Amino acid sequence: MENISNLPVIGPGQFKRPWFFFKSLVGVLILSLAFQSCKKQLELPQGSVAAKPTVSASANTIVLAREDTSKTAVTFKWTTGKVNGLTGKLAYIIEIDKKGNNFAKPVDVKVAGDTLQHAFKTLTLNNLLSFLPPNVPNDLELRVVTATSDGSVAPFYSNVVSLTVTTFTPSP
Repeated sequence: MENISNLPVIGPGQFKRPWFFFKSLVGVLILSLAFQSCKKQLELPQGSVAAKPTVSASANTIVLAREDTSKTAVTFKWTTGKVNGLTGKLAYIIEIDKKGNNFAKPVDVKVAGDTLQHAFKTLTLNNLLSFLPPNVPNDLELRVVTATSDGSVAPFYSNVVSLTVTTFTPSP
């Protein structure tokens, strides 16, 4: 058994260090809360979609042919999207995917600036759709995605246009 008489006796004033530590910790917490409340919250622009674009195609059945590579295969036109509270610009992206795929793996084509139409040359469209089996009709869907440069609203979508496209085997 240990001799109790050899243990140090704690006298008055010897608890000052732990109390000082506790006061310091509380002070730091109060200061951090004070500085936290002084932070300015970043306010993102808030807008609402006033009008979604409506897209149309110059043709819904497109047969791409090697001898027509420099000709326009199809032109897509759409109405402008409108956002209330927009402080930036609108950007448009054409999405093309296999019908019924719900645009899970679309081919994206960014359209420049305020353009409200896009014409695809035969060779460009054929190269873009190279993942499709050639020389057979393929059912596709197309839509236009509208995004804002200021992030005032989440990207929004046009109507979906159904297409049937037959591609050709590219030259070796």
